[in-house]
Amino acid sequence: GGVGKTTLAKAIYNRIFRQFGGCCCFLSDIRSKAEESGLIKLQEKLLYQILKTKEFEVDSVAEGVNLIKARLGSKKVLIVLDDVDHRSQLESLTRERSWFGSGSVIIITTRDEH
Repeated sequence: GGVGKTTLAKAIYNRIFRQFGGCCCFLSDIRSKAEESGLIKLQEKLLYQILKTKEFEVDSVAEGVNLIKARLGSKKVLIVLDDVDHRSQLESLTRERSWFGSGSVIIITTRDEH
């Protein structure tokens, strides 16, 4: 850490979020939140921040993936995943570009150098 990746991601988010009509999500500190609450809670938070509804109760990571693809596939979204430290976090939240509509922007910060 230490070079301001989160600060830079926030600055970019704040500069461009208006272009996404409210379909925005900034998930901070993924590393510790995934450990504390698990990937399913992160999936629910992503869906809630973008869709502004708590109608989703996700029972498994696979179900969360299907919901993200089904509900966000046609939407132009802005998603920031801050401090990702595991491939499983990416795969459960934003694995493929096709999960989101045209013009979407996904920003990922990580400490991992690989």
